[in-house]
Amino acid sequence: MAIRPGTNDLRIFRRHQARCSRYPSGSKKPFTSRPTTPKDKKADSCGCPIWCLGYLSGEIHVDGGTLKPKRVFVSLGTSDWTTAEQEVARLYERGKVPAVQPEAPVIDEGAITVRYAGQRYLESRTGASLDPIELDTLEHYRSLIEQRLISYCDTKRVTLIKDLENRDLCSKVHGVVAVECQGG
Repeated sequence: MAIRPGTNDLRIFRRHQARCSRYPSGSKKPFTSRPTTPKDKKADSCGCPIWCLGYLSGEIHVDGGTLKPKRVFVSLGTSDWTTAEQEVARLYERGKVPAVQPEAPVIDEGAITVRYAGQRYLESRTGASLDPIELDTLEHYRSLIEQRLISYCDTKRVTLIKDLENRDLCSKVHGVVAVECQGG
């Protein structure tokens, strides 16, 4: 049966990763649907991401002068079935997958700044994203990132996000916290 343009029809499934604990290494990793029986629910213990595949009402293209539905295949950004179903409901409401920002430059992962990473994270959680958060929570995160994290990194001259993985930097910060806690 052919899908008509303007139809919402998405199938959600868990897409098992190569390192999935549920399936032995080397074996083919099947896509699994939401478990329905108690036995299946017990077996569904991995944290592999949930994806969707199918059609959305606003995702269409012209093929040979004919309007046809465009097939979508996207991660829902979660490993929880209930959250995945909520994400699919949001996609049905929108009718389209949120656009990826094409103007975003391709950056070497080792050159990502703390400021850039913080701003990208905040952008990824706005109302237009696949996984938005409440406005109050977003403002709380914004104050933590902009007023605390970025200002701390500016004063300590930490510019790259990878610098936050440095054990020496973390032990210095931990030592400062420990001294402050012991003194007060």
